[in-house]
Amino acid sequence: MDRRSLLLAVPLAACGDMLHGELGEFHATTINGEKFDNATLRGRPMLVQLWTTWCGYCRGEQPAVDALERDFGPGGVVVLAVNVGEPRGRVADYLRESPRRARVVLETDTNLVTLLGRHGFPYYAMVRGNGRLAGELRGAHGEAALRKLVERGMAG
Repeated sequence: MDRRSLLLAVPLAACGDMLHGELGEFHATTINGEKFDNATLRGRPMLVQLWTTWCGYCRGEQPAVDALERDFGPGGVVVLAVNVGEPRGRVADYLRESPRRARVVLETDTNLVTLLGRHGFPYYAMVRGNGRLAGELRGAHGEAALRKLVERGMAG
């Protein structure tokens, strides 16, 4: 088993207290052309998921991430599912078979991967409305842990 497979086979521990800084200036354009940056969010919290189409854990957590968009989106949380390292055509094909409620962004259309760093998949970062990082989760942890992360980001 190669190193990448090993990282994906073993869910990583939650590291919610590792991030204490600010996200910084970011930009993201969804595959549907919706644009986000620090100014357009205007104090709204944001959950960022880094994912790939080939990641089984990402596929498994897709319903949970989409439920967060459904439940917290109307309250102001922006959920961005940033696909890392795959071409637009592959992601489009995947989305035809497995539509997403969360807003999908390609790595080529954002600087969020650069700002957050490269991690195993899935990776989640919760950003408070003031731009400060509220926490992160590395690996698959299920809907309850994701909800707790979002609630933590909404609290500050």
